Parts: sequence; C-alpha cells; structure tokens
Amino acid sequence: MYHLSTWIYLAETDATGVIFFPKLLEKCMAIFEMFLSEKKSSLKIFFDHKYFFPVVQAEARFTSPIYASDAIDITLEVEKIGSSSVSFVYKFYKEKTAVAEAKITHVLIDSKTRKKYPLPQKIIAILQELK
Repeated sequence: MYHLSTWIYLAETDATGVIFFPKLLEKCMAIFEMFLSEKKSSLKIFFDHKYFFPVVQAEARFTSPIYASDAIDITLEVEKIGSSSVSFVYKFYKEKTAVAEAKITHVLIDSKTRKKYPLPQKIIAILQELK
C-alpha cells in the first residue's frame, strides 16, 4: 500500500465548493505517479516507448462530500494483477473517515500494434509492492 496526505484546492471544486468528480480521478493518477517517481527508474519502465499503459476503466464512489481546503489521506493498493492489466483501488479519508473510493484499471499495450502486451516481470515486481 502507498499513502499520501494532501488537501483539496479551491480550483479542484465546483461552484458548491465540493471536489469536482474528475479531479478525484486526477488525484488518483497523481498518487500513482508519485509512487512511481519514488522508485527512481519506475517512471521510465512504465512509460517506455515499447508500450503504453492506458486507462480502460475508471469509477468513483463518494460517501461524503469533500470540500475545498479539506485535508485528506489517500491510499493506493493493487486490487488485481492480470496477464496484461492491473486494477488499482484508491481510498480517500477525511479525519480517518472514508469519504470516497476509486477503482482504475490499466492495460499494457504494444505502442505499435496497440494490442495487449504481457506485463513484464520488472513491472509486476513494482506493482506487487502495492499489495
């Protein structure tokens, strides 16, 4: 599991001051990128020119409003590692209370053919750190 403490900026909210739903998914992608950047070479491994790692499914569920200036904690875990895909679960907490959850699935594809590409062992090893 990976953890990040952050807060909600006014620019991430709608007119009611509540986080705008795409911004929640943006925070998910940011924490994933932060995890990879801490692994030094991981960003290069995931964004190699031989393959791409697009999102093929994303969903979010809110259980409580998240407002501008709220301090939040986000956890990142791997839900499932497939032969060419990985599903992540992101949990959002405000004062230790769950307020949202997102699930995002990526598929590794060959950059030339755009067909599924098996996850290399070096990527699987990095992903298993999030279990």
